[in-house]
Amino acid sequence: MVMMQEQSIPKWVELEEQRTRKRAEEKAKTYEERLEAGILSYEEICDHSRDKIEKMGLDRWAIGDDAALVDTKYGEHTMEDFARDIGGNKSTIAGYYRVSKFYPNIIRRKLLDNLPNLTYSHYKDALRLTDLDAAIAWLDEVAQAGWSPDKASYELTQRLGKDDDKPSPIPGKIERVDIWEGNMAMISISISMDDYEAVSKFIGSTISLKTKGL
Repeated sequence: MVMMQEQSIPKWVELEEQRTRKRAEEKAKTYEERLEAGILSYEEICDHSRDKIEKMGLDRWAIGDDAALVDTKYGEHTMEDFARDIGGNKSTIAGYYRVSKFYPNIIRRKLLDNLPNLTYSHYKDALRLTDLDAAIAWLDEVAQAGWSPDKASYELTQRLGKDDDKPSPIPGKIERVDIWEGNMAMISISISMDDYEAVSKFIGSTISLKTKGL
């Protein structure tokens, strides 16, 4: 049996990669340049969002983008860590995250440029459509009609035919269901950050469970 030796990366290749990274770090000065170069540290991301909050500008798009960056590139830090480290509310930051993630940067910039009369609340409410193309078409309709966030939300509710008495869907993945007496049950679920905001809407809802097959 012939044993294959694992080939190591030549030293000169490692040195060249180090020099390339160092040149990129030296050249990238602003937050955007360091983001583009992929050399942002977790602390820099926290400082960026903390600055937005402290200035009371509450640039929700920027904070949501930072939260998404932490979620995808800095797996050792949870959304709870990020919210705490920037002095924000966990549920609020999770909401910003969901909105930013729903609208990719390129599409978002076009929407913001072409529909200047819409507010962040308009974009957030359109997430109820769950489909990006449907949300874009709706936002265009809202902008043309000149509806306020409250008016647009009401019209979207009518359009969706939402029944407020209908039980909310269970967010996340059901891990375990313990049936108690009567119609009571204890449900253990695991959730991702995409499901986080839905939990607050889910808690307290009336849920009908079919016990067969659980």
